[in-house]
Amino acid sequence: TCALPILTKAQVPLITPTGTNDSLTVKNDKVQPYIFRTIFPDAFQGKVIANYTEETLKAKKVLVYYDNSSDYARGILGTFKDNYKGEIVDTLSFQGGDKDFQAALTKVKGKEFDAIIIPGYYTEAGLITKQAREMGIDKPILGPDGFADAKFIEGAGEKNASNVYYVSGYSTKVALSEKATAFVAAYKEKYGEEPNMFAALAYDAVYMAAEAAKDAKTSK
Repeated sequence: TCALPILTKAQVPLITPTGTNDSLTVKNDKVQPYIFRTIFPDAFQGKVIANYTEETLKAKKVLVYYDNSSDYARGILGTFKDNYKGEIVDTLSFQGGDKDFQAALTKVKGKEFDAIIIPGYYTEAGLITKQAREMGIDKPILGPDGFADAKFIEGAGEKNASNVYYVSGYSTKVALSEKATAFVAAYKEKYGEEPNMFAALAYDAVYMAAEAAKDAKTSK
């Protein structure tokens, strides 16, 4: 966000594969002409989580536990609240870097809710999932693309990382397209591991720039 005025003044385009903040591309109802992204914005994620919680999981009551130190998490929470028609029984917050969530979870364990919404990143979300499961809280846990890393499972523990749902525009578990399948195979051969969502989005960003260069009209 801090780079936007400089990019605009210099008229240098930027493509981000990871920047989800809505204001990157549209700020004060004005389109930012020199920044583009291959990833979806936060507003989209909040809406998707709300719709899935309500329509697919049929969750009428939810507990929210979000990263209050993150603009990313706060943005997603805002659009979740705007779109979820059920009841939010309680809203808890944590700070990025926190490791112990047992006190907060103990306070709400006896409340009636159908799912837990965790707007935040995999580091804290994995630990929250682990500690919630160990306390006997077995409700579905939902989050944004910030969960999309193998480290979430490391933090949660494999046995605890079930009944968890998160937003992602990419998966190595399904054949999305011939190009995506070829990308996964080439990445695994080169690096010895499966590419995560952000590797795929960075790949798309490079090709977006290449296509723009080919289509651009230049003058001497």
